[in-house]
Amino acid sequence: MRQSSTQQSVSHSGSHRGFFAAIGTAGCGIALLALGTTPCAGQGVNSPTIQNLSIIQDANTRTLKMWVPTQEGVNYTAQFRSQPGAGSWSQITNFPGSGSSDPITDNITSVSKRFYRVAVDPCPWVRSQPLSRNPYAGETVQLDVTATGRLPLTFQWNGPSGPLSDDGRVSGSTTPNLIIANVDPSDVGNYWVTITNLHGSTSCVTAGVRISLSQAPRILIDPQSQTLLVGQTLELWSTASGAQPLAYKWYGPAGLMADDGRIGGSTTTNLTVANLQVVDDGGYSMVVSNSFGMATSAVATVRVQLGLAPRITTDLLSQTVIAGDTVNLSVVATGTGTLNYEWHGPSGILSDGGKISGVTTANLTISNFQTAEDGDYYVVVSNTFGTATSITANVRAQ
Repeated sequence: MRQSSTQQSVSHSGSHRGFFAAIGTAGCGIALLALGTTPCAGQGVNSPTIQNLSIIQDANTRTLKMWVPTQEGVNYTAQFRSQPGAGSWSQITNFPGSGSSDPITDNITSVSKRFYRVAVDPCPWVRSQPLSRNPYAGETVQLDVTATGRLPLTFQWNGPSGPLSDDGRVSGSTTPNLIIANVDPSDVGNYWVTITNLHGSTSCVTAGVRISLSQAPRILIDPQSQTLLVGQTLELWSTASGAQPLAYKWYGPAGLMADDGRIGGSTTTNLTVANLQVVDDGGYSMVVSNSFGMATSAVATVRVQLGLAPRITTDLLSQTVIAGDTVNLSVVATGTGTLNYEWHGPSGILSDGGKISGVTTANLTISNFQTAEDGDYYVVVSNTFGTATSITANVRAQ
C-alpha cells in the first residue's frame, strides 16, 4: 500500500563506512544504500568520511543527500555502483573541497540498491581551461586557467618555443594568468600550462590553447561627433588595419554615400561634405572590408545648425574732435561663428597703416586726425550667413 505522505526523510548522523539504510516499507520496496570511502592518495590529506545521510522522498522523486567534510583545494569524486564488491564505479560528481562540509545529492527515484563512496585525489585538476585567442598584432593577450588540488600549486606556461619566462612582454608565466603584451607573428602557436604540487602532476590536465593573429579588418580610430553650421564643411576620418587590400564605404543619414559635387572621399578613410545643409544632420559611419571580413566604426553624430547673420547691437556715433586728436570708432555686433569687419571712410575701404589701425576689427582708430579726414565712416560686418552695415558716423576736425 502506497504511503500518503508527500515527503519522507530518513537521516543518520555520524561518519559512515559500510553503513546500510533500509528506506520505505515492504509495500513500497526497499532501497539498500552502502556508504564507503577510499583512502587518501597522498601525504597530508585526510581520508574523506560521509556524514549526515538523508533520504528525501516527495510525491514523485526520491533523493539521497549526504555531507562530506573536505579540505580546501583537495579534489573529491562521489561515485556509485550496484554491487558491493563487483562492477565499475560511476561518477556522480567531482568537486574541489571548500574546507567545510560539502553536500552531495543523487536522484535515486528508480534505484532499488546502490553503493556509494567518496574518493579523494590531492593531485592538481584543471577546473576551467584557457580559451583560444585571435588577437590583432600589437594587442595584449591574457590566458587564464583555474585549478584545484592540494596546496601549494605551481604553474608553468609553455608556448610554441617551449617553457615561458617573464620578460618585457611576458608576465605571469608561473601563475594561473599568463599575459603577453604587443603580440606579433612570433607568438602564433599552441600554449599550455603544467600544474604540479607535492603529490605530482600525473592527474593534471594540460590546457591547450592557440594564439593566431587576425587578418580581418578592425577599426583603430573611430570618427568623432561634431556640431557644425549650415554652409560649413564636414571632415570625418577613421583608421583601420587588416590584410590588404582594404575597401572603405561611408554611410550617412541617407545611407550609402557616393562622391558628388559636395561629397568627397566616400571610398577612403577621409570623408568631406562641403556646404552643409540641414538634411546632412545625422549619423555617419565607415565600413571597412577585406577577404577575411568586415568591421564598422562607431557612429559619429553630426549636428548641422542654422546660423545667425550679424546684427549690430551698439552702433557708431558721430564725432567732432580737435585737429590732432585721436578718433576711436567702435561697434558691438552679434552673429554665428566668426564675424568679419570692413571699415569704410570718405575715400572708400580703409586699410591699416600710418595713422589708421583696426580696420578688420570692431574698433577703428585714427590718430592725429586732420580736416583732410573729415567725412562719413561706417563698418560692414559679415559671416557665413549674411552681412550687417552700421549707421554712418560723421567725423569732423576743428
